[in-house]
Order: sequence, then C-alpha cells, then structure tokens
Amino acid sequence: MTYRMIKRLLLVSLLSVIFFLFITLFSGEIEAFKLNRQKQQLSQEQAPPAIVMERIKNLKEEIKLDPTDSTAYFSLGNLYLEASKYHHALNFYKKAVEINGNDVDSRNNLAVCYFALGESSKAFYQMSEALKIQPRSQKLWLNLGIFSHEAAESLGQTKNSKLQVQEYLKTSRYALKKAYHLAPSTTTGERAKREYHRYYNSLP
Repeated sequence: MTYRMIKRLLLVSLLSVIFFLFITLFSGEIEAFKLNRQKQQLSQEQAPPAIVMERIKNLKEEIKLDPTDSTAYFSLGNLYLEASKYHHALNFYKKAVEINGNDVDSRNNLAVCYFALGESSKAFYQMSEALKIQPRSQKLWLNLGIFSHEAAESLGQTKNSKLQVQEYLKTSRYALKKAYHLAPSTTTGERAKREYHRYYNSLP
C-alpha cells in the first residue's frame, strides 16, 4: 500500500469519525438548533424577482426535455438559494445528487440549505460525503470550518453542551487550517485565514 493510499484512508476515517460525532454527541441539541435556524430562515425568505422567475421557468422547461440533466437541477437550486428559499433549493439539489452522486457542488449547496434550516446532522453528512469525493477541495473544508463554528456558537456554553461545543470548535479549527494550507495564496485560502483569525485570534 502506497503512502498516498494510506493518507487517503486516514482522511476517510477522519471524516467518518467527524460525522459519527455529530450524529451521536449532538443529537440531543439538534431540535433547539433547528428551531433557532428556522426562525432566521422564515424572516429571510423572499420571493425571487421577476427576472429570476423567468430563468426558473426556462430551466424547468429544459428539465422537461431532459429529466436526467443534473446541471439544470443544480442551476435551479442556485436560483432559489440566492433568494434564500432553502426548502425549494433543497429539493433541486437533492435531485441533482440523486442523478449524479459525485456532484460535489450540489452536495456542498445541499449542506448549506440543511444548515440554514437547522438540519445540522444532514448538513455535516453531505459535507462528509463531498469531502470523500474531493478531499482536497478548499471550498468544502472552508465551509465545514464555518459551519462547525456557527454550530458551536448556536449551542452556547451550557453545562450539557460544553463537550459538544468543544468538538465543534475542534473540527472548525482543523477544517479552516486545512482549507488555508491547501493553497494559502488563493481567494479561498485567504478567506480561511481571515475566518480562523476572526474566530480564534491567531493564524492557522
């Protein structure tokens, strides 16, 4: 077994552990977290403007012609996501992933929707699956770092949630460092650096 294969196996194992922790340790906190996120989501959703609705109509026509076009579903999801209509976007990203399980961008945006709706365990599952496909994606590691930190802040520092918060923050630090060190000079690398410094007052 080569060094690269061993490294990849270790990364997959790490992602599995992260997902397991989110499911087992944080299940008791998900409902409160979900309620808080849903309140934010309800206040943010708005109807897409007319020009966007026209684009949505055209994409739906494209899907009628080719129901297996995952890129059309992805584009539809993006339009609804930009309008903060997370439930609508969610359905189209799920369809894109159903057609193409290796569609990392759809999985990433699916995670964004789940997280916005308070479905944190589902969000982290999609991130984990996406990182198994593209373990060197800066965008995925950056989002994982941000999601994890926001989840920690949402839980607060109560006696019952202290361990969960520590695990979220541990994941956040690791993910942001990973995003930065993969390519420090890129836009994503620079953002990972800024977010790490903002959250932890130090450099990754």
